[in-house]
Amino acid sequence: LGANIGVGTTAEGVETEEQLATVTERGCTQVQGYLFSRPLTPADARAFLQRNIDKFEPAAPGARKTPGDAR
Repeated sequence: LGANIGVGTTAEGVETEEQLATVTERGCTQVQGYLFSRPLTPADARAFLQRNIDKFEPAAPGARKTPGDAR
């Protein structure tokens, strides 16, 4: 649905490689969950991103920016 209307879709609660494969095959453009990280405080999230920046890809075309993306 998201692709049909030009917006990205986020799968939440991804905990296994199998779940990641499933949601990716079904067109989710972004994922989050324990497979990647436990919940973090803002300071810990910044540190996590700085340590792992080379592992991230730019947002998929059509993905909407959120207010937090501007930082």
